[in-house]
Amino acid sequence: MQQERLLKVLVIGDLGVGKTSIIKRYVHQVFSQHYRATIGVDFALKVLNWDYKTVVRLQLWDIAGQERYGNMTRVYYREAVGAIVVFDMTRLSTFQAVLKWKRDLDSKVTLSNGRPVPTVLLANKCDQRQHGLCPKLPKLDNFSQDHGFVGCFETSAKDDTNIESAITCLIKAIMSAEEEKALSDATRGKSEGVIVLPPFDYSTKEKGLNGCAGCSSIKPRHGGTELLPVEDENPLTACVSGRATTSRSHALLRFISSPCREATLINISVRRNGSMQREGGEQEGFHQMS
Repeated sequence: MQQERLLKVLVIGDLGVGKTSIIKRYVHQVFSQHYRATIGVDFALKVLNWDYKTVVRLQLWDIAGQERYGNMTRVYYREAVGAIVVFDMTRLSTFQAVLKWKRDLDSKVTLSNGRPVPTVLLANKCDQRQHGLCPKLPKLDNFSQDHGFVGCFETSAKDDTNIESAITCLIKAIMSAEEEKALSDATRGKSEGVIVLPPFDYSTKEKGLNGCAGCSSIKPRHGGTELLPVEDENPLTACVSGRATTSRSHALLRFISSPCREATLINISVRRNGSMQREGGEQEGFHQMS
């Protein structure tokens, strides 16, 4: 049975760089030169059969270019697991804004482990090289690596150049980050479930009171309900009855390591009001193990 994965991906960048055109090309395989500027945010959904056991529902959020200056981006960015930053190769100002968008993104959304969301950089409108390609652009591979992008691509929504390759690269990075987190959580869960017991010498008889390693025990008198101390106490009972001289967790560890833990049954007289009777008629509240 295939499992579904919903991935929210942001598409951000300055006004007019071609964000909507890229989304329309990828989702609907259409292109138009007459798109109107996006106001606020727009959405698109593409369903992918990622592999034989996974269906990816890719939710693309088309964020308006002027929204970086507004207060709503924090709301739009919430729960995103990836992002695409787009600039126009023919306009230097849109490239200069790339790092501003990246900083805005990283400051407002992160993965659950605190890392930045995977992001790809798209240099759009590569089909217009002859119409004024900015000569001052650095090498994009080095630039993207230096600033935390998982990949960079020269794209053209008009010619359908590298659109699918770029988004596939992003999805792979997202899935890899989620698998890494799942593995980390599983490892942490295993390590937290291990109890390291202190060394215990079964051939040595405990003597006297020495922390919780020698708590005195209780045993009912023959034919009565008064409780008398005996030499070797079940440490868990000492903890429950409030006589443990150290922490309850330490007493519990001693009980677990005791060779007679399965055979030891302590006869404790418990009244209806939830108290225990001790020698001399003294009452002591029943302590629940925390």
